[in-house]
Amino acid sequence: MEVNVKDTFGAAFVGGMVAAIVYGITTLQTYLYYVYYPRDNKSTKFLVASIWVLDTTHLSFMCHVLYHYLVSSFGDDSDHALTITFWSLIGSLGLNLCMAIVVQTYFTFQISYLTRSSIRWWLTCAIMVVVFAHFAFGLEAVVLMFGEKEFAAIQRVSFTRYRAVPFAITTILSDICITVALCVLLHGNRSPIIE
Repeated sequence: MEVNVKDTFGAAFVGGMVAAIVYGITTLQTYLYYVYYPRDNKSTKFLVASIWVLDTTHLSFMCHVLYHYLVSSFGDDSDHALTITFWSLIGSLGLNLCMAIVVQTYFTFQISYLTRSSIRWWLTCAIMVVVFAHFAFGLEAVVLMFGEKEFAAIQRVSFTRYRAVPFAITTILSDICITVALCVLLHGNRSPIIE
C-alpha cells in the first residue's frame, strides 16, 4: 500500500500542533480555576484535575504517535511502519472518548440541577441516552481499531458508513442536546441586570 505522507501524517502533525496549543490553554484555565475558586467543593476540584490529567496523557500519547510515525519511521523504504496502527494512537483516541463522556455527563447533571422537577427526569434521561450511545459507538470504534493492525483494514472494515455515521451523529447530537438545554435553562434562570 502506498502511503501519501502529506495527506495523512501531514494532517496528523498539524492536528497535533493545534492540540498542543489547546492543551496550553487548558492548562492555564486549570491553573486559574484553582487560583480563583479555592472554595469550590472537592468533587468539582477532583473533576477538573482528572480532566487535566486525562488531557495531559492524551497529548503525551499524541506526541508519542507523531514521534513514532514522523521520526522513528522516517526513511523506512518499505513504508511498512507507516501502514501499521500504533498502540498510542488507539490509546489517545480512547482517552479522548473518556474525556468527552466525563464532560458530557457532568454537564448533564448540571442540566438536571437547573431543570424544574416536572421534566427533570425526562430531560436528563433523554440526554444521557444520547451520551451513552456516543460512548458505545466510540468504544466500538476504539475496540475495532485495536483489533486491526493496518490502516487499510480499518478503512475497509471498521469505519464503514454503518459504523462511522452513528458515531458521528451521536457525537454531534450529544453536544447539541447539552448546548441547547443549557442555553434554554440559563436563559430562563437569568437574573435581571442592575444598572
